[in-house]
Amino acid sequence: FKNWDFGSIPVSWNEAFSDYLDQLWVSSQYNKKCYIESGISENRIKVINSGVDTLFFNNQVEPISITTKKKFKFLYKGNSDNKSGFDILLKTYSQEFIKEEDVCLIVLTNKNELTDETNDLIKRFNSDPNNPELILIDIPEDLNEIAKIYKACNYLVYSYRTESYCIELVEAMACGLPAIVTNGGASLDYCNKENSFLIDANRVYQNERNIENTETKGKPSWFEIDPLDFRIKLREA
Repeated sequence: FKNWDFGSIPVSWNEAFSDYLDQLWVSSQYNKKCYIESGISENRIKVINSGVDTLFFNNQVEPISITTKKKFKFLYKGNSDNKSGFDILLKTYSQEFIKEEDVCLIVLTNKNELTDETNDLIKRFNSDPNNPELILIDIPEDLNEIAKIYKACNYLVYSYRTESYCIELVEAMACGLPAIVTNGGASLDYCNKENSFLIDANRVYQNERNIENTETKGKPSWFEIDPLDFRIKLREA
C-alpha cells in the first residue's frame, strides 16, 4: 500500500514494483493513473479508498460550541506545509472577506507541529485589523470531539496542491459537511459538482526529474489552483 504525492514515481520504486510486487494498493483513481503513467501495469494496481468509522463520523453528531460571534464558519483541518495549500487559503480568504463580514475561518491543526514560519504567518494575519476572523484550534485526541467541530462548521476548505489520502475530506463528508476543494487529484473520488464546490486548478510539472531529494521517472507534478475562482467559490458558499 503506497501512495505518492507528486505524480511521476521515484525511479527506485519503478524497478522494485515491476519486479517484486504481485499487487499495489493506492488510495485514489488519480494515484492509480500516476502509477500507470510511470509504467506500472494497470492490472496490478488496486484502488482502496480512504474510510472512516461512522460510529464517530456521521450526520447525527451534535455540534460543539465554538467561541465566535460569526455565524458562517469555514473549516480547515490539517497541517500547514506547502502541499496542503494553507498559504493559498489564508491569502485568498483575506482578499475576499473583511473583518465586518459574518464569516470565520476555523483552523484545526496540531499547534505543537506548526513551524515558526506558519506561526508568524498566522500572527501577521491576525494582527491586521482589516482581515476577517481566524480561530486556531488544537486537534482533539477524542474522535467524537473532532466530529463535533465538523458539525459546527458550514464548509470544509480543502485547497491542497497535492493530497493522497483525503482523510479529512472523508471525515467531514461523513458528518454531512460539504467541501470547497481542489478540482484535481484524489478528492475527485468523492467530490463532484453536485456535492461540492470544485476550485479550478491546473496540473503543473517541474522541469527537473527530482523532488524532495528523490529522483523521479518523469517530471514531478502537483496542482495549482486559480486564486480568482477560489475567491468566487468561497463567496458562493
